[in-house]
Amino acid sequence: GQAYTVDIETTTKISRWDKTNKLSKSGFSKMAAGETIHVVGTAVPKKENRISAVKILNLGNPIGEATTSATPTP
Repeated sequence: GQAYTVDIETTTKISRWDKTNKLSKSGFSKMAAGETIHVVGTAVPKKENRISAVKILNLGNPIGEATTSATPTP
């Protein structure tokens, strides 16, 4: 698939689907590599393959535990 850079803005709403089948507020620091993430956002003008996130839903890792954590890039 194609790779995209996702900009997490101060207005981005981040939620996590937990093991009790409920949504709860979350944050970037709680995301880890290997997790399934759904992003709703808009294309960033004049930047190829870049999305400004409006909402992010973290579904976790349905097939096992993540071994590394995500790191922000400037």
